[in-house]
Amino acid sequence: PPEPGFGSRSGGRDVVAGTNFPMDTDEHGTHVSGTIGAVGNNAAGVVGVNWNVGILAVQVFRGESAWDNDVIAGLNYVLGQKNRGLNIRAVNMSIGGWRDPISNPAADPYGSAIKALSDAGIIVVIAAGNEGQDIDNPTGYMHPTLGWIDLQGQLCYPACFQFDNTITVASITSTGARSSFSNYSPNYVHLAAPGSGILSTTPANTYSTFNGTSMATPHVTGAAALIAAAHPMENAAQIKARILNN
Repeated sequence: PPEPGFGSRSGGRDVVAGTNFPMDTDEHGTHVSGTIGAVGNNAAGVVGVNWNVGILAVQVFRGESAWDNDVIAGLNYVLGQKNRGLNIRAVNMSIGGWRDPISNPAADPYGSAIKALSDAGIIVVIAAGNEGQDIDNPTGYMHPTLGWIDLQGQLCYPACFQFDNTITVASITSTGARSSFSNYSPNYVHLAAPGSGILSTTPANTYSTFNGTSMATPHVTGAAALIAAAHPMENAAQIKARILNN
């Protein structure tokens, strides 16, 4: 019989609750999923990048925050499903936070979990973050409740993990300009996608407009899945090259 979440109706895992029913807690995951794969040409709601795609949902949030151990458990769950034969081609990571630079990312628990997905031929698409920072020379920002957050000397992760099959995504507006909130870097960010004023699905059959690199990232994840469907014999490196070269 299949492992929980593999070939089951739930289609995923809630690593926080320890169940096979990954329910969205704050609309974020549903919004991201709609951009990846909302059905098109049906006179309803919005359209995703890939109209016919399977999504394996993994809930790692506790409220509005996610702890490393939960994210790592979620990544390991995805890798386990890949190793069991589920055709996972791309992973969306609309998530992030700042910390001291990690000197050996491949040996770091968080980094090694992402590297394992990359090594397994999965494209990992990661949000650049929403602090409006030059990642190579961050200063800080004013938090609405915590005051000034000093980011000097820090890096944002997982955006700054760089493995063979990872892509880090910044946000642009409808005019092609960088969204004011989007982090940026010529060394850590690969490309940008629309992330300002993005209309997508939210729970209870509703639709909402959100802003963020979290909204830009699923445009690229959906594109990776679409390319994988159109060119099923191409590996992750070839699909990544198609995205970055066009």
